[in-house]
Amino acid sequence: MTPNDTSSSPNASPGRPSRKLLLAAVAGLMGLGSTGCGQPDEPPPSQGGPDPEPQGPHIVSRSTVEGGLTFERFSADCEQRGGFVQTHAVCSGNNSCKGVSYNRFDYSLTEHTCKAINSCGGMSCVELPADSGKTGEEVYKSSCGPACHSHTNTSAFVYYVAPGTPPDTARQQFLNRSRLYQQSIVAFGIHGMSADGVLSANMPAFHAKYSRKEIERVVDYVRQLELEVEAYEVMGPAAPVP
Repeated sequence: MTPNDTSSSPNASPGRPSRKLLLAAVAGLMGLGSTGCGQPDEPPPSQGGPDPEPQGPHIVSRSTVEGGLTFERFSADCEQRGGFVQTHAVCSGNNSCKGVSYNRFDYSLTEHTCKAINSCGGMSCVELPADSGKTGEEVYKSSCGPACHSHTNTSAFVYYVAPGTPPDTARQQFLNRSRLYQQSIVAFGIHGMSADGVLSANMPAFHAKYSRKEIERVVDYVRQLELEVEAYEVMGPAAPVP
């Protein structure tokens, strides 16, 4: 659902900003412009003609109440849409981008085109781009290997850990992670914290660049590579594991 534009209404009060301008201001305050979703803003309307139908990055296209929606069903539906699920911390989180959000308090299921639509705790299905057909190796060589996870003198996948982490422990941890766990890291990135409280932004998110299928392929590709564990010295010591 989108508000109607009343900027050209003959009954509009003179000197007051148009509804479209107010909506644009609110969208800017909420971070719903081109930086909000990783998508460009819509081009301005052509001069001398009617405004196009609203297609900007802050549209709610559907909202229903789903009282019996389970996490399992929501996750299955999200996979069908080619997205990944995120959950929201109560009153402090929001979804990464375009998709569907579910509010755990009023059971509203909202389909929208940008983040910050959901109001409180719940879960979201973050939609990813259409599959371009890139293989796992192509994705890896384009975004993973040369930039971070490989050395020029080896074809192994470099798995970075905090100083003091036993290499065998790190290697087993990596191999024990599920494919979905590793796919979500590629989609949303990951952060960590040292034992002395230094936050490290370990990896960027790729949900705006690659499809779910491409992310699945690159994870499968990485899992068959030789694994090389390397301590990343600037991270600081690892927090103790309980």
